[in-house]
Amino acid sequence: MKTTTATVLALLFAVSVCRGQKPDWLSGTSSKYPNEFYLVGVGAGKTRDVAENQARASIAKTFSADISAVTGVVTTETIAQKGQTVTADLSQKTVSDIEVGVNKTLEGTEIADVWEDRETGTVHALAVLDRSAAQSILEEQIRQKDEEILQLSTSVGDISQKLEKLRVMLRQNSLMAARERLNNDCRVVDPMHRGIQAPFSMEEEKTRISSFLKNDFKVGVSSSGEESARLIKPTLKSLSAKGLHARKVTSSNQNSMDVIIMLESDLDPSTEPVDEWYYCRWQVDMTIIDQRDSSSIATDSRHGRAGQLSAKESRRKAISEMTRSVAGLSESVWNTLRGAE
Repeated sequence: MKTTTATVLALLFAVSVCRGQKPDWLSGTSSKYPNEFYLVGVGAGKTRDVAENQARASIAKTFSADISAVTGVVTTETIAQKGQTVTADLSQKTVSDIEVGVNKTLEGTEIADVWEDRETGTVHALAVLDRSAAQSILEEQIRQKDEEILQLSTSVGDISQKLEKLRVMLRQNSLMAARERLNNDCRVVDPMHRGIQAPFSMEEEKTRISSFLKNDFKVGVSSSGEESARLIKPTLKSLSAKGLHARKVTSSNQNSMDVIIMLESDLDPSTEPVDEWYYCRWQVDMTIIDQRDSSSIATDSRHGRAGQLSAKESRRKAISEMTRSVAGLSESVWNTLRGAE
């Protein structure tokens, strides 16, 4: 059967657009590529490229793999003024076609057939993925993840510095999440829908990591500057969502923190209109301090300029934009703490 499979796959590169009788695979199944040996995907579009991308995406959607239906979005802001009231409405419109990104597991996906419907001008494409080839790739990736997870688990006990221990644990946690995704994908391609048992207890490892994040590693958040109090709550919410023990810095808990996130905000409103528009500049600077030696671990900042038809509304909009920027800064904190490049 391996010889037959290799022969079939070798023919996939010679696919041309057919315009004859409707193929059976338009229904989503193919007699030529039976389900027990292949995963199949069908796509359609006005061009061959679109149809082929859609077909590959159809296979990719059966996985928890990296799939990106990347679209272009145009954002339009409509300003309306009624008396002394100024309002702004945002609308978004998708303008581009689907682009598909797949991980290594799906690199074996090939376009097996293409058919054009002469009546509608629509192009249809059939994508196929050999189950045994994909399964071998997944099993090897899972084994590699298991080896690294076990190595990290063993090394944690020898680490004394909390920040370094945190990074090792977060790396381990990330690897376990990746392993679970790969194992789910393995069940998809395995005709028997079996996964690979981990050589360790996933539940015990996750519990140990979660306990360290919530009880042993403490993150403080402080703020200064105009309207800076608005930044504390969304920052704490974002960091807590990552599983971190994040609290507002007070005089009583400051010394117990392992790291402190310092946020400094600034608003610079304009009192003179420019073409009847008032602008307010805003900026948020972030510094991450290691409390062990008071050193700066990392810095980051966000800034922008908000425009409206009144100085009051431009300032209000600037505050809103500044508050929303906390999400990006919190992600920067998270990446710094886990040692991401």
